[in-house]
This record gives sequence, structure tokens and C-alpha cells, in this order.
Amino acid sequence: MSSGKRKSSGEKKEEARQFIRYILDLDSKNEITFSVWKDLLTREKEKVYERNS
Repeated sequence: MSSGKRKSSGEKKEEARQFIRYILDLDSKNEITFSVWKDLLTREKEKVYERNS
């Protein structure tokens, strides 16, 4: 059995959808700047590293 913290592909897809909705919502308000993108991408990268370690 895999470890308890593994997510199903359905959960991952839903997370991705929510993330994209969040970004599109910010973008529609013209609140996305380079620094916001950099922060979001850095946070996502850290999550991936945590998952893979």
C-alpha cells in the first residue's frame, strides 16, 4: 500500500483546477505582476519537492 499522503490523480487535477481558477481570477482583476507569479511558482515548486522527498 502506498503512503497515506499520496494523492489520487483526481485530487491532483482538482487542485490544479482550483489553482488555475485562482490565477485567472487574479488576472481578471489585473493583479498579477511578475513578483506574484514568481511567488506562486516558488510555492508550487516547494510543494512538489516536499511531495517527492
